[in-house]
Amino acid sequence: MIGKWKMAVKTPFGEEKYHLAIETVSPFLSGKIWTDMGSASFENGKYDNGNLEIGFNVDTPQKAQITIRGTHTKASVITGTVQVDEYPTLDFKAEYNNDNI
Repeated sequence: MIGKWKMAVKTPFGEEKYHLAIETVSPFLSGKIWTDMGSASFENGKYDNGNLEIGFNVDTPQKAQITIRGTHTKASVITGTVQVDEYPTLDFKAEYNNDNI
């Protein structure tokens, strides 16, 4: 689970690509997520029996609270949803890719 992941989020405007770096799992899930538009760090995520939850706030391109919930289904795949504020959830799939991304 620790390492770098390439993440694809299905949005109404098409698929968006993100990078996710998970640095620690215990006692809390921590790391960062980034795109060409910016980045955010998280420190108090949860990971239990293959289920994860990450929450953080962003200021760019607008202020928002982001929650990512997923399931580590295979050694190299995480699937789940992204919630931005109160808007409908978006599905995502992340694949393990520990290359320099």
